[in-house]
Amino acid sequence: MALLKPPIIGSRKLWHQDCAYFPIDPPDVVGLWIALDTATPENSCMQVRPRTHGELIPHEMVPVENIEDFGVPPKHAALTSVKPISVPLSPGSALIFDGLLVHGTDPDLSQNRRRALQTHYISARFRFTGHNAKPAFRQVMGRSYEGCV
Repeated sequence: MALLKPPIIGSRKLWHQDCAYFPIDPPDVVGLWIALDTATPENSCMQVRPRTHGELIPHEMVPVENIEDFGVPPKHAALTSVKPISVPLSPGSALIFDGLLVHGTDPDLSQNRRRALQTHYISARFRFTGHNAKPAFRQVMGRSYEGCV
């Protein structure tokens, strides 16, 4: 995915866990977030909530900035008891994180754009548990397994 935040108008991404977007069992995902531009707190670098990767939190639609976004409920303990940490990165640097880690980004209100690339990795042995048609997962190495992603 290309994650693009233009200057001044780049929007917030609510606190969330990437595993909430992947209906697989077990919910184990690894995210790779690569900075293409300098990512600072001013132009909306990634923020993480340490030690929040223990279990999948039920996500819900949450109103934010005149729209709704899918994320962790605002009163959940992961947001009320764990202080966020900003993760500034220089271009070409990467953040590798567990798909259960609660993370998000603020709006980009600076004069500088913030672009990043993100990919996700899962085991070929996981089972798809979604209600819609199974997406076309791309196998990057190893072998496939009957009935799995």
